[in-house]
Amino acid sequence: MKRFALLLTLILGLHTLSSAQEIDKHNFEGGVSITSYTTLFAIVDGLGTHYDGKGLYFEYRYNVTDYIDFGGKLYYQYSTGRSAPTGTPISNITYNQIGIKGFADLNILPGKKVCPYVGVSIGGTNNITNGRNRFLGIISPRIGVEVWRIRAAIELDYLYEPNYGIKHEKQLSLNIGFVF
Repeated sequence: MKRFALLLTLILGLHTLSSAQEIDKHNFEGGVSITSYTTLFAIVDGLGTHYDGKGLYFEYRYNVTDYIDFGGKLYYQYSTGRSAPTGTPISNITYNQIGIKGFADLNILPGKKVCPYVGVSIGGTNNITNGRNRFLGIISPRIGVEVWRIRAAIELDYLYEPNYGIKHEKQLSLNIGFVF
């Protein structure tokens, strides 16, 4: 009996040591993130425009395998901006964006405390500019890292509007959030 207890303790101890750098992985994860973003290029009413802003994300993901996640995110972004010196300059432009995206991520080091990932998201947003509603399509490559339960990512949003095409607007955002 003592040998069995010793063997069991040894096996459990080795298992614990071998998985010391891994974290508990769940099939479903949720997250809340804050974001800071800037436009790289935008056209509003035919004018070149620049704005910086902040936002809030709610994200939910399903881990299909250790390497692949699918999920969705709801977000809100707010900013004020100005038009570039193209046409008649406009200042104090207010932007509110409410959107939804679906995404797929590839986890490079799944189950580790530091797990980099790459992915892509696609969705749409209702952009309210000075009281005018515009629906825009979005496609976004993203790259990030999850350290313990903190996620940081950089996304490049390409926004599509029928009048201007895919070149309508590009936003670069930095997202930092907590996964639960």
